[in-house]
Amino acid sequence: MMRFLLSCTAFSLGCFIMAISLATPQIVSSDEAGASRQLYFSQEVLPDHIAYPALMVMDKIKLSQADSKQKVYVQVQYAYRRLNHAHQLIEKGEEGLATTTITKAQKYLNHALVEGTKNESLSQEDIQYLFDSYQNFYQQVDAIPHSSSIVDNLAVQSDALADILASSLN
Repeated sequence: MMRFLLSCTAFSLGCFIMAISLATPQIVSSDEAGASRQLYFSQEVLPDHIAYPALMVMDKIKLSQADSKQKVYVQVQYAYRRLNHAHQLIEKGEEGLATTTITKAQKYLNHALVEGTKNESLSQEDIQYLFDSYQNFYQQVDAIPHSSSIVDNLAVQSDALADILASSLN
C-alpha cells in the first residue's frame, strides 16, 4: 500500500512539473557550448524541449513492451516522427540538432529493417511495407535542405541496407 501511494505521488509530481514546463515558455541553457533546451507550449515536443528525454523514456518503454512484429512497426513510426522533428528543427534554424535527430531516425529504421528481415512471423506484405517505408524515408531525407555531410553518409549506409532488404524479398 505504501509503495502504491509513493508511486501515485511521484506520478502526480511529474505531471505537475510537465504542466508547468509546457505552460511557461522560456529558454534554459547550460554551460556547454550550443546546448540549450526550451520550455514551450506546443502540440509536439521536439528534441530541443526540456521534456523530450521523458518522452524518449516513454517511447523506449512502449518499444520494450511490443511483441516482435509490433516492434518493427513502432520503430518505423519512431523513425518517421524523428524525421518530422528534424524538418521542424531545420525550420527553427537548429541544423546541428536536426542532423542528430535524422541520425537517430535512421537508427530506428535500421533496427526495424534488421529485425524485420530476421523475424519469421512477418508476412511478405510486412516486408514490402518495410521496403516501401525505407525508400520513402530516404526520399524525404534527400529532400531536406542541408549543408551537413551527415546526409551523404546516410545515403551510403542506406545502400547497404537496401541490399539486405531486397535479398529478404526474394
